[in-house]
Amino acid sequence: MFFQKFAAFFLLASSSCAFAASPAKDLTAISRDFMFEIVEVANFSKTKSGQISQESQNRVKSVSAKIDFVALARKALAPKWSKYSEAQRKDFLATLQELLEQVVYPKAKNINVQSDDLKFEAVPGKKGRIKVTAEVEREKKGEMVTQNIEIELIFDLKSSKIIDAAVE
Repeated sequence: MFFQKFAAFFLLASSSCAFAASPAKDLTAISRDFMFEIVEVANFSKTKSGQISQESQNRVKSVSAKIDFVALARKALAPKWSKYSEAQRKDFLATLQELLEQVVYPKAKNINVQSDDLKFEAVPGKKGRIKVTAEVEREKKGEMVTQNIEIELIFDLKSSKIIDAAVE
């Protein structure tokens, strides 16, 4: 399930955006920039056949900077997060980030989506949540299939970083 969430991030993406701590941030615009950047990463992966290079790592790290890995880890391991030692938490965080940066990127070459096809809307009654929908083409068991995807990006309202993603 967790891998699916982060693989979904690499379905879509744009130019870097800075995340300053401000509750008045336009989360729809931040979501758009984030997802457009992911589309660019997927397209770059496709042109490079999924090979990891310094440039691909820089692009993926730019996407990673917009994700609050500590919040993700706390949620994934709750309520046991505080019971783990500092060293265990650091190890888990490094593994989590490596999963995103080194495992998902090469698989992004198998995903096709256009930035213009992404649709963004605030989730009614749920602050800090933006729903992203699109039709994507991806490889499934060696064949390309088209499917609709819906991702709900969940933000920390103080940092404007992504703290989770629900994939439908």
